[in-house]
Order: sequence, then structure tokens, then C-alpha cells
Amino acid sequence: MTPAERNFLLSTRWLSEFSEQTAEAILEACHIKEFKNGDTVQKKGKKGDGIYVLLSGAVRFSAVSAAGTEVSFGYLRPGEWAGDISSIDGGGRTHDAYAVGPTRMAWLGVTSITQLSAKYDDFYRVLIKMLCCSIRDTIDEFDKMLMFSTEQILAWRIAYFFEMDQSNVSIPLRQDDLAALVGVSRQTINRILQRWSTEGLVETNYGNIRVLDLKRMQRIYE
Repeated sequence: MTPAERNFLLSTRWLSEFSEQTAEAILEACHIKEFKNGDTVQKKGKKGDGIYVLLSGAVRFSAVSAAGTEVSFGYLRPGEWAGDISSIDGGGRTHDAYAVGPTRMAWLGVTSITQLSAKYDDFYRVLIKMLCCSIRDTIDEFDKMLMFSTEQILAWRIAYFFEMDQSNVSIPLRQDDLAALVGVSRQTINRILQRWSTEGLVETNYGNIRVLDLKRMQRIYE
């Protein structure tokens, strides 16, 4: 892990919750994993082997419907953690996950989790808090899907990827993925994006979307 990556992680939401001693111990126990675009990060049902935090790139979470269609329903951004559920209950992964573009992450294995929880009193307290926040985010997401219009949901989904790292000029998102995230047809997504492009809000290229005015995008759903 590079010094810049360590400093980045120490500034993120969850590591900043730990004491300085615990945070440094976590970073020392982490090892780096790198993935190419499309590589499998985790498979649904497979026993969890640790929690991980994204350093660069993105991770796409998906599930397969009864009809055999893959449905993408979430993305992990740099600085965000995943894998906490299976690391707490010892069960299998809750969904499939794949790298989007070149992806680099810090991985904390289950053996290290056990050792850290035995040595540092605040470790599991923060881990449980992390899980509770994930549950709250899921409830908030459900509320938005019920109350927002299609255009508001799309704006909220796209803005999500730029809010943490606004240095990104574009994000690798297919219109099929956006359709699955929003719960509408690809044609509906295409019509909205074409109108936003005409209005100077976004630029679209094959497999990528660039937001030209994030604050304006956020005002659509706020």
C-alpha cells in the first residue's frame, strides 16, 4: 500500500471512526488485491473471506433473476467498504460482485478480523456500526425508489458516483446497467440521457457517462 493510499484510507468515514492505534493496526493487516475489468471479486453464497475497501476503480454488485438475466443493483466507490455481513455472521456472500475497470482494493482477511477484534475493544463496535449504516442506507434507497420519479432516481444514481470523487471525468456505466438500477427500460434511460445531453447536463459515450454540472444534477432529486 502506498503512502498516498494509507493517507486516503485514514481520512475515510470508517477508519476515522477507530482509534488511531486500531486504524494503524487495520492498515498493517490489510493486503492489496488488484482486478482487471470484469474480474470476479466475490460470488453469491461463497463463504466470506474478509472485508475490503476500494482504493481505485469500482465494484459492481449484481444478482441473477429467475429468468436468468443479470441485474446490477449497486456500485462500490473508492473509500467504501464491503463484505461486513458475511464477516460478522460467518455466512456466504449476499451477492455477486465484479470489477469495473482496473480496480485496486485493500483486503482484511477473516483471520486478521478475529485477531483485531480480540486485541482492540473498538474494532467490533465500529464494524457493527458500519453494518447498521448499511441497513439504514438500504432503507433510504427503498424509500427513494418508491417516492422519486424515474428522472429523479436516475439523477440520484448517477450523482452517487461523483459525490465522493469529483475528480472523475466519467464513469463506466452502460445504459442497460442504469436501466436495471432504476427499474425501467433501456429506451427510457436513453431518452432521458439524450435530453440531458441536449441541455448540457451530461455527455455520453459508449459505456461511459460524464456529468458536466453535478450541483445541477443533484437539484433534480433534492
